Amino acid sequence: MNMSLTIKARLDLTMAFLGLLLVMIRGLGLYGMNQANQAYRDTFEDQMPSANAVSNAELYIARERLIFDQAAFLTGTPEVAATIERGGMMRSRANYYWKKYTELPEEANEKQLADTSNAKRLALQKVIDSGYEAVRANGPSADHRNSQSDASRLRRAFPRPTTRCANSSSTAPVRATTLPSQPQRRFAC
Repeated sequence: MNMSLTIKARLDLTMAFLGLLLVMIRGLGLYGMNQANQAYRDTFEDQMPSANAVSNAELYIARERLIFDQAAFLTGTPEVAATIERGGMMRSRANYYWKKYTELPEEANEKQLADTSNAKRLALQKVIDSGYEAVRANGPSADHRNSQSDASRLRRAFPRPTTRCANSSSTAPVRATTLPSQPQRRFAC
């Protein structure tokens, strides 16, 4: 038996194979575009807002910590009350952004990390609250007045370097460099 195919049959088989290949490529393309769209949607509807809310919460927590340090330095002065109030504003903003983060969808492992971070955040707030109470309880003291005078004496003893070079008329920024042969700092333009 001779099973030879005609040219027309061979062309039909080739075109059918190419059509099947075309349908498969189209299906894989649609699947890939759908996956990319899902990843894009997940990034901009979940991950990006979550990262933004957490970063803002951390920023305001750090600002409150900085304000607490300032309040501790200002113990016994009239500015303490306003400084502590500003710290409360930073805490309310941090809590607002943390609440915004917790309202967004979470994955299983993200929930555990969020709970750990929240516990540490609340522990820091307790420490800062106890520090605020200690600052409020302390009035003006001799130690505070001595530290204020020591700080002003140090500022007078170490003036800020100028930005004008001795051998130049430019106002280029001053760079502090340490020379290898000498342990002290030198200022160079």
